[in-house]
Amino acid sequence: MTGVGFLARASAAGAGWLAAAKIAVTTSAIDAAKRRPFLCNPCDIGPRILRGRAEGRRFRLLNEGSTVGGVTSPGVLLRLEGAALFGVSLALYLDADFSLLAFFLLFLVPDVSIAGYLFGKRVGASAYNVAHLEVWPLILAAVGVISDEATLVQVALIWLAHIGIDRALGFGFKYADAEFQETHLSRV
Repeated sequence: MTGVGFLARASAAGAGWLAAAKIAVTTSAIDAAKRRPFLCNPCDIGPRILRGRAEGRRFRLLNEGSTVGGVTSPGVLLRLEGAALFGVSLALYLDADFSLLAFFLLFLVPDVSIAGYLFGKRVGASAYNVAHLEVWPLILAAVGVISDEATLVQVALIWLAHIGIDRALGFGFKYADAEFQETHLSRV
């Protein structure tokens, strides 16, 4: 097993999101005798950012074309935007006092579009992308607000929350000529 330790201190001057972040990745129990942690300071690696997926015993460092620490790289910003979309949608949903049972039952409904992959990559990618486009739940919410129909707003907020968490976790739009795991967020 790989152990991960993370320590982050906020900047006293407020100059950045993180003044210092140390990530220690230790080797597996097999190498317990050697126990030399791999230390990395994301603020020192410039255009490279640390990806959260382990490959073997170490984390990959990828060149993202980012600024210092990778905080403003497009991939990181898109994931933060997705997290914000999820958080705001959930907050509005809870504030409107909608059913949590309905939220949990309907949360994964947009992923039914993955069934399009049964008909090939092109159809599957198109179906997935259409179901995960933010414009549809926004139109649905607008119609719900204008017509004073709370159910439409409820479904729209669940749909937006789903899209937001997908983006925050790195599940973006699919390409017809690529594998399912490769998304627009992995190419940014």
